[in-house]
Amino acid sequence: MLTDNEKETANQQTACDQIKEDHSSKQWRQRELETLIESIPAEVIDITGVLAKITNIKGKIESTHTIGIELKGKIVDREALEKKITNFLLSLDIKKLKETKELALEQEAALRDIQDQIKSHEALIETQERKTHLLKEVPCGPEFSHCKFINDAYVAIEKLSINKASVESLKEGETEIANKIKELNPEEVKKYVKQYKQLSEKKASTTIEIGELKLEAEKNINDAALLEADLQKQTELEQTYEENREAIENKEELLKEDKEATQELQKLEALKDACEDSMQQLYKQHGSLEQQVQTLEDQRDELTNFQEEYSAYDLFMRSMHSSGISYDIIKRKLPVVNDEIAKVLANLVSFEVFLENDDKRLNIFIKHPQYDARPLAMGSGAEKTIASMAIRLALLTVSNLPLGNIFILDEPGTALDENNMEGFTHMLEMIKSRFKTVLLISHLESLKDCVDTQIVIDKREGFAHVEI
Repeated sequence: MLTDNEKETANQQTACDQIKEDHSSKQWRQRELETLIESIPAEVIDITGVLAKITNIKGKIESTHTIGIELKGKIVDREALEKKITNFLLSLDIKKLKETKELALEQEAALRDIQDQIKSHEALIETQERKTHLLKEVPCGPEFSHCKFINDAYVAIEKLSINKASVESLKEGETEIANKIKELNPEEVKKYVKQYKQLSEKKASTTIEIGELKLEAEKNINDAALLEADLQKQTELEQTYEENREAIENKEELLKEDKEATQELQKLEALKDACEDSMQQLYKQHGSLEQQVQTLEDQRDELTNFQEEYSAYDLFMRSMHSSGISYDIIKRKLPVVNDEIAKVLANLVSFEVFLENDDKRLNIFIKHPQYDARPLAMGSGAEKTIASMAIRLALLTVSNLPLGNIFILDEPGTALDENNMEGFTHMLEMIKSRFKTVLLISHLESLKDCVDTQIVIDKREGFAHVEI
């Protein structure tokens, strides 16, 4: 049976060596391909994209040129309009027009005042004439001058001529003012003032429009310059591509070959792994058979030691498997567990703690910055306490089992010294952040500040007393 195993192992080893040789050869070829690919300029490979960009940029340049011509024409038109308006406004003496307008308004007000006076006097004259007419109907003549209406009539006769003279004088003034207003021609003056205002507003809006058009034209020029620069860049890329066409086209073949080599390497790696697994199984079988033949009696002598080790191993497995993490998983996840231990201890203490696997058992080591690693069993009580808590937290972190809601610590600080008490306190804060409820059992006064609620248990008169 051992001979058959040796023959099968030899055949499998030959197959594995061939696969390794093929893998090494393919790996060397892939490195050679990558070196060749890296020596070719990468930015000029996509000639299709470069040509498309050139066409697109030329279209944009033509569009910008057309827009520039249109903007230039608009600016010329608006500047001509602005100049025309400016010349017209300069031809108008707006100050004199405004003064004439004010004077005309004053004369119109004076005319209205005289016209009101004329109406008042004419009404008075009408009243006086009516009183005079009533006097003609009185047969007694002036003998009854003491009668009020007769007396009023004679007073009216006396004032009638005066009022008529005043009306004539006012009408002369009215005619004079009307002539002055006619000379001032207020309607035409108002028209010019209104036109001046409208044209001033038009000039202001035209000036703003010219400024906006010039800004737009300047932006258009800048856009055109950027497009020209981009066009030159793309043209240079096209020229570079033409100069390196053969190398670039070869690169496409090299890339294809590199991709195929990668795929073949993946297949060879899978075959190599499978072959190594088979060899491992054969080695295990071979070792088992050889051990049965050569070391049977040695095993009998070592049975007692194995039983002791197995008891410890079985205790460890039972304590870690059903409610925690199995040994095999810890062994495979050892780097992850060590990383988690390092995260827990980071910034808490100056030493490191890590697990190592020697294929038979897990060993725990502690390492200070200036010293070599040593078994944790050689550490102080404080170091063992902090290390054990860090390992437990790390195992809980990598475990896929549900995380409990409560974490209980029974007298964890007994072995702690002053140097490690602060690190232990920070670790308690970390535990509080990970568990809903943390129960700390301790008689140390220094740990009271670490908890949110205290439950004090002391002895009174021979009985335990609980104080919350």
